[in-house]
Amino acid sequence: MYQISINESLKRISTTSKFTKTLRPTFGLDKFIDKNMSLENLSALKDDLIDQITTFEPRITIDKINFNATSNGLSIDLHYTILDSGTKSKTIMEL
Repeated sequence: MYQISINESLKRISTTSKFTKTLRPTFGLDKFIDKNMSLENLSALKDDLIDQITTFEPRITIDKINFNATSNGLSIDLHYTILDSGTKSKTIMEL
């Protein structure tokens, strides 16, 4: 069976909006575009991201999530551990 990489899976989760996939309507993040990145909205984004990764990427556990403002929007530094190997890794996602 074909299995995409963990980084590709995380990218798909972060770039897909909820209710855009017919067969998986709960896949993806709520719409955070054009929202003020207040503490409340960042907290909601973090909770949504944790929920999505826990549900749709069971190969990893999340260690830490950092948000950084960029000129293009928001950068997410996600630190995680791969369950099978115990390897720690990091990916950066742009929103």
